[in-house]
Amino acid sequence: MIDSSAVINLSNVDALFLLRSLPGREFCVTQTVVDECWPTCGEELAIEIATDGLSVVDDAHIDTARFLDLLDTHSLGRGETESIVACEKLGLALCCDDKRARSLAHKLLGHGRVAGTIAVLRWSVADMIAAPEAAYAMYREMRAKGGFLPDLRQSEFVMPKIHLSRVHGTD
Repeated sequence: MIDSSAVINLSNVDALFLLRSLPGREFCVTQTVVDECWPTCGEELAIEIATDGLSVVDDAHIDTARFLDLLDTHSLGRGETESIVACEKLGLALCCDDKRARSLAHKLLGHGRVAGTIAVLRWSVADMIAAPEAAYAMYREMRAKGGFLPDLRQSEFVMPKIHLSRVHGTD
């Protein structure tokens, strides 16, 4: 599940394509996230949905009472709240860059089920979709365009080392 903060950060650097490029990972959005993204990157998001880069969660999977309770109790945005409720119901992980929403998601979903766009960039490096320098450049551009992301160094986007013995099948 990816919320509007992460979608907008990725869209700001023309990197929504990464979501469909990561092997073994599938991403989805709620209808509220689609609506929240429409003014800024809705067309790009619609293309990703149409090309199976993202799917939209059926509203039947959103527990309305739970949504309203979390919305009232935690004063998060509608998209973040709906995404968390969908993750609870469907057993999904959340990709979100909103600090308060991530904090709540950690409590409700567990630490292993919450990530953000930095994780998407790092996964792209690990899967050799993006070079570390390119991932870091995307991260810096996200921040320059208003993304509230932590301060990182380029060394934090380094490609993992591959042991030649594993590549060639020798030990």
